[in-house]
Amino acid sequence: MLKALEEPKRFPYDDRTGGKISSWTEGATIGVGHLILQSEWAYYKDGLNDNEIEALLAKDLEKFEKAVNKRIKVPLKQHQFDALVILAFNIGVGEGDGIDSFMNSSVVKLINGESGSNYATLEDAWLIWKYSRGKENAGLLNRRKSEHKLYAQGIYTKRSK
Repeated sequence: MLKALEEPKRFPYDDRTGGKISSWTEGATIGVGHLILQSEWAYYKDGLNDNEIEALLAKDLEKFEKAVNKRIKVPLKQHQFDALVILAFNIGVGEGDGIDSFMNSSVVKLINGESGSNYATLEDAWLIWKYSRGKENAGLLNRRKSEHKLYAQGIYTKRSK
């Protein structure tokens, strides 16, 4: 489902515009949503094959799987774990990077039964992550609906209708 949502790309592109790039810029991305560090540009500038994309995704997912395992304190079904990893992958984990994202989110607090959530329902907390650059983004809203549907119902889809 993550690959369907992220649409793997063989060549570097600007994550903010979706346009192909020929030199490093902030937001340079390749594969399945891998943000390219400036120090990695020489390696990724000519693109990746399918096997390299799969290997990079597996490596990237480790961080987000560890974050879900570390932060969620209740038993999860596989589809719930998958949905949380997909959410964390997209919003970031927020541990040590100064970003208040997955690790301190109301989604996590509600799942764990912790206090401090600003939302009445898990769906409300999940759907708040629909903004890009301060504006509501229809694509992100559809993605959040798909992720929440996976968490709540175990239905793997690309987009929620």
